[in-house]
Amino acid sequence: MKSFAKQSCLKLFDLLWNFLKYLFSGERLRILLVLTITFWVITIINIVTGGKLTDFGIQPRDFPFGFLGIFIAPFIHTSLSHVLANTVPFICLGALVMLRGMKVWLFMSITVAISSGFLVWMIGRSNTKHVGASAIVFSYLGYLCTVAFIERHWKSVLIAIVVVFLYGGMLFGIFPGDDRTSWEGHLTGLGLGVASGYLHMNYFDGMVIERPDIKYDSIPQQDGPVGDSI
Repeated sequence: MKSFAKQSCLKLFDLLWNFLKYLFSGERLRILLVLTITFWVITIINIVTGGKLTDFGIQPRDFPFGFLGIFIAPFIHTSLSHVLANTVPFICLGALVMLRGMKVWLFMSITVAISSGFLVWMIGRSNTKHVGASAIVFSYLGYLCTVAFIERHWKSVLIAIVVVFLYGGMLFGIFPGDDRTSWEGHLTGLGLGVASGYLHMNYFDGMVIERPDIKYDSIPQQDGPVGDSI
């Protein structure tokens, strides 16, 4: 019995290890590392300059400078703790979204960053500055959970369960609380992620279970294979 349990644990560990090596490999890893390094370099510059770069963030209803922050705010973080809090979930959740296809991840990330930024600019608290990649991170969480709920394939459901277990605590960030936290960005990011998952599943051939003739791990993109997908 102990031998069977040991073998089962070893097989499970081996399966998990192979999945992680597959997840954080090739193009996915390179892109995420480049973006993450960019976050950290800009954060260090911001700290060294006494937070001067934070002035380039989103400033609700301020035009034109506060509006221009929509396009650069995701790259700016106020402190090492701020960028660190976004780094791990950005890499992990981003890589999981990339499994759906590199173009899906790219389109979603850009669309969410701009759309969420615009919404924060519209509804955000006055006299505030909003920076950081949190909205994108929250959108990944919303997307993965929505995909699992609609698709109900065991792989997407398992991914969603693990994601919620590890990062479900982030959801408390969508509620007003700490004045230093952009709950508006978190809320809009999560909502846009949910909307992205719904649209992808229902209108852009994202549902694997509707195509039983194609293996789950190798669904081609409509405009040609770009990266790995599930």
